[in-house]
Amino acid sequence: MNDLKSLATYLNVPVAKLSVDQKEKILVWKEKDGRTLRGLISIAKYLSRNSSHHKKFTGETIEERAAIDQWLEYRLNNIDRAQHEKDTNTFIKDINTYLEDKVYFVGHHLSLADFLLYYGLHNLFRDLTFYEKQKYMHLSRWFDNVQHAENVRQTQTLIPFQKNILYSGSAH
Repeated sequence: MNDLKSLATYLNVPVAKLSVDQKEKILVWKEKDGRTLRGLISIAKYLSRNSSHHKKFTGETIEERAAIDQWLEYRLNNIDRAQHEKDTNTFIKDINTYLEDKVYFVGHHLSLADFLLYYGLHNLFRDLTFYEKQKYMHLSRWFDNVQHAENVRQTQTLIPFQKNILYSGSAH
């Protein structure tokens, strides 16, 4: 829920009533006029489309929009639903490899995918050791870059990263 409130603040979109449907365990966004939206991705896209950052943040081409959608689904299906350390290790490795030659997930600027993946990974990064952060250096570089982007982190804890290489070689 914090990610959607932060997204609304980031996009300078008024925050409506946000709650969780306890029966279905799904986020519900209720506008003042009574309209409701359900689900993280639907609400996030709605907020993005109602902001002045719309085109850049949600993709300027069909390919960028599709890639952003893919990463939003990835968050829901892989990150939010990871129940075992094995699941977490798999998606961390996959994302680290993907980001090897990229600054952002889609295109050359911060997108909705970066924003929601940052919030989806924040608790995980909070618990990683410096060694683990170094091990996944591309993902860590991306995470640190996004957390320092203007008005993204907001109330989230600043995650520290070591600037020096702590471990080298294959002994660790």
